[in-house]
Amino acid sequence: MTMRAPPDAGRDEPNAVKRQSYLWILGAITLGMAALALLTPDAAPMVHALIGHYAWVLTVYVALLFVLLWRVPSALRYVELAVYWTMFPIFLVNLAMGLQVAADAAEQERLLYSFTVRSPIVIVWSFLTFGARRGLAVASAFVVATVAVFTTVTGTGATTTQEVRISFAIFVGSTIVFVGALYTFARLLERQITARASAEAAAEYALKDVLTGLPNRVALEARFDHSRASLRRTGGMLAVCFVDLDDFKRINDTYGHEVGDDVLRRFSERIHGTVRATDTVARMGGDEFVVLAAVADEAQAGVLAERLATANAAPYELRPPLAHAPATVPAPPNAYPEVVLGASLGVALYPRDGDDIQALLRSADAAMYGVKRRSKSGASVPAVPAVPAVEVRTAAHDPAPRSTSMPAPPPGD
Repeated sequence: MTMRAPPDAGRDEPNAVKRQSYLWILGAITLGMAALALLTPDAAPMVHALIGHYAWVLTVYVALLFVLLWRVPSALRYVELAVYWTMFPIFLVNLAMGLQVAADAAEQERLLYSFTVRSPIVIVWSFLTFGARRGLAVASAFVVATVAVFTTVTGTGATTTQEVRISFAIFVGSTIVFVGALYTFARLLERQITARASAEAAAEYALKDVLTGLPNRVALEARFDHSRASLRRTGGMLAVCFVDLDDFKRINDTYGHEVGDDVLRRFSERIHGTVRATDTVARMGGDEFVVLAAVADEAQAGVLAERLATANAAPYELRPPLAHAPATVPAPPNAYPEVVLGASLGVALYPRDGDDIQALLRSADAAMYGVKRRSKSGASVPAVPAVPAVEVRTAAHDPAPRSTSMPAPPPGD
C-alpha cells in the first residue's frame, strides 16, 4: 500500500521525503505497540514488566502523532521533536526497569545487549533531528544519562557481575567513538550541502536580473540556443522582440530611481503576463527587455508585437518610496499621479534575420530605433514649466506621436 500525501503536503522534496518516512515509522510503531499491548504476561513476562502498564497509552500517543502529521504536513518539525523526546526517556526507563527486574547476571547481559543494539537509533536520530553541533550535544547527553542510569541502578545490585560492568564499559567506549564519527560525517555533509547550495544560488543569481527576477542576457542566450536546436528538428521560426520604454529616463530624473525601479518591475509583470508560458521574457538592462517566442510565421510575430504594445497601454501609478507611503496606511483612490509610457518595439525573426542571438538582437534593436526615429519625426514635447513631459508611442501601430505631461512629484522629493 502506498501512502499518498494530501495535495498541499511538503512541497520541497527533502521535507516531503522526511514526512513520508515519519508516517511509515509512526504507523509501524503504532501497530507494534498495539500488538505488545495485547500480549499476556505469560506470553512475554519481560516485555509486560517493562511496558505492560503503559502500552495502550503509548499506542494512543503515537497514533495521535501519526494523524497530526498526516492531516497537518506543516507540523513535521513538531512531530519530529515529539518523537525524539519521547523515545529518549523511554530507552532510559526501559534500561532502568530492565536492570531492576533482571533475575541474574545472564538476564542483565541479554538486556544490555538489546540496549546496545537499539541505542544507535537514538544517536543517529539525534544528528538527523538537530544537525551536527546540536546533535553532538544531545547524543552526548544520552550517553551521560545512560551511564548515570546504569550506575544508579547497579550500584547496590547484588546480581551485577564484573563481566556485566566490563560489557557496559565497552558499550560506552564504542558509543563515544560512534558519536564522534557521526559528528565528523555530519559536519562534512553539512559543509558539502552548504557549498552546493551556495553554488546553486550563485548560478541562479548569474542567470537572473536582480530587480525584476527575469532571465538576464546570459540566460536568454542559453534559451535561444535550446529553442534553435528544437526548431531545427521541427521547423518554424523564432521571434526576438526588443522592447524599450520611451522617455523612461524622465521618470528617474523627476521621481527618483526607487519610483523608476517600481515602474520597471510592473512593466516586466505586464509583459510576462502577456506571453505564453513557453516564451521567454528577459531584461537586457535599463529599460530594455527582450521577448523570445516560437512563432509559425511573420503574421504571428506581428500578433505578438500587438499584444505586447497593448499590455503597456494602461497608465502607471507613480508610487513614492515606502518612506513616503507606509504599508500600514492604505492609500486612498487616485492618491498617486499616473503617467502613460510608450514602448517602442523591434522584431527580428530566426532564421530570416540571422542565425545567432547576437545578430537577431542587432536586427531587432535597429528596427526598434527605426520606430523611435519615425515616431519622433515632427513630434514635439509640450513645454510645461518645471514639469517634464513624457511622449507616448506604440511601436506596433507606429501612430502619430502624442504627449502627456508628467505630474509633478510630491512635496519633499
